[in-house]
Amino acid sequence: MQDRQFIVVDRDFSCRNQLAHNLSRKGYVIPLDRMEELGTQRPKDAWVFVGDDGDQVEAAADVLDRELESFPLVAYGRTPQMSRVLELTNGPCVGYVQWPTDGIEFWRSFEALEKRIPLRSEAAQVAARARRMLAVLTDREREIAEGISQGLSTKEMAEPLGISPRTIEVHRGNILAKLDARNMAGLVRLVVESELSTPS
Repeated sequence: MQDRQFIVVDRDFSCRNQLAHNLSRKGYVIPLDRMEELGTQRPKDAWVFVGDDGDQVEAAADVLDRELESFPLVAYGRTPQMSRVLELTNGPCVGYVQWPTDGIEFWRSFEALEKRIPLRSEAAQVAARARRMLAVLTDREREIAEGISQGLSTKEMAEPLGISPRTIEVHRGNILAKLDARNMAGLVRLVVESELSTPS
């Protein structure tokens, strides 16, 4: 598949360029050395590979979440520890690959990963769309939307927030208007969808 797109982010110039060269055999590659550049990339869809060095993977996940992108995030490292691989694959990453390694072994790992991703990628796209819609809400409106999704009554939400039930009702009306939601069920669906790709 030559229509694949890859973004490789790593402060380690040599490791990044070796991986970018390997990936370029099967798709278009955007190599980046600074995390700030990740938020400026706007391909339609791309696999994001990030070197597991320091906090690079967590920083990449934050950028993708902030920019509301649903690109699959794959960490890579030379000699990964099993606890770190589990931490990342149960968190922000869809996979972890060893790099540098034999090119054939790398592609075998990637293609196995690629076969598993469509369902997770689809869920991530749904979640990103829902988060994008909910991003127009104020912090207080988000608190109330979360309370509604948990089935709390107006009174149950008002007391801990220190506001009147009438104020909750006003916020509820504003939320529905901003989201162009027809009813509370539509709002609850959006809140649930926004958390689809969030680790439990």
